[in-house]
Amino acid sequence: MEGFAATSPGVTGRKLSRGNPEVVAYEQHIGQIEDRVLAAIQAKVPGVRVGQRLRVVYGGVALRLPGNQVSALLSVPGVAAVHKDNIDKPLTDSSPR
Repeated sequence: MEGFAATSPGVTGRKLSRGNPEVVAYEQHIGQIEDRVLAAIQAKVPGVRVGQRLRVVYGGVALRLPGNQVSALLSVPGVAAVHKDNIDKPLTDSSPR
């Protein structure tokens, strides 16, 4: 991204260090973008609950919202995609009992 030093290990050849000033600067920039998009989401999507922010590897935000609000979420500028999360239960044929 223009105006920011490279932070990717694939580019720098170094491990990602969250305390590195370049990483901190970029993470603050991303946080500002998230704040703006989340404010727009909360204004447009009734019942949305903001969860974890996933900045380091994924680049997204975990949200909880009614299923009938997905279209409203996708219409917010800055929202690129929505991925449904499933609640999976362990399947096993053996147990401690």
